[in-house]
Amino acid sequence: MISILIAYLISVPLGLNLALDPGSKKDRAYSLLFTILFSLPGFWVAMFLMFIFCNPEMMNLLPSSGVMPTGGFDESLSISEKFIRTIPFLIIPTITYTYSSFAFLTGNVKNSIAQILQSDYIRTARAEGLNDKGILYKHALPNALLPLITIFSHVFPYAIGGSVVFETIFNIPGMGLTIFQSIGSQDYPVVITIFLFTGMITMVGFLLSDILYAIA
Repeated sequence: MISILIAYLISVPLGLNLALDPGSKKDRAYSLLFTILFSLPGFWVAMFLMFIFCNPEMMNLLPSSGVMPTGGFDESLSISEKFIRTIPFLIIPTITYTYSSFAFLTGNVKNSIAQILQSDYIRTARAEGLNDKGILYKHALPNALLPLITIFSHVFPYAIGGSVVFETIFNIPGMGLTIFQSIGSQDYPVVITIFLFTGMITMVGFLLSDILYAIA
């Protein structure tokens, strides 16, 4: 869920900035970067980052799997200290979860804003003397957010339910890894429960998107 929030917090401002200057060198450079990022398979990026940052023969800066040291945390540590020591374990998984969503969302924001800025009501607002900032945030952005809300309703179950591939690669104890292990051990009650829970999360995602439509 944190990775989705990070992707939205970065993508919306960056997409707005790029939409105001379409066709510029910066816009073309970012478009090329987004195309590359979006085309890279997630599991390949995960393995590549682990090879670079978790390999003793390379940088060896970050742990390769899990969410805590192999022996667990010392019981004398406070919750805040445990959280701080957990952060290195989450850096690569968060990057792996975020990068493709970041590229996809930024492209959607940029294209939506660029299209809306060509609309008749935007030209009318400019003719009435509204400044660019007011036009962008009061008129263009609310309409551009609607496609992003639709995307959110689909990625929300994925964010809560976890990823089978990433949780298996990083050995993260989540629903994705649980369902992988349950299928392997033929523990079908657990599989059915997870699918039922995922369906419930999907309905919650659609409900949240309807509420966000009304707010936007």
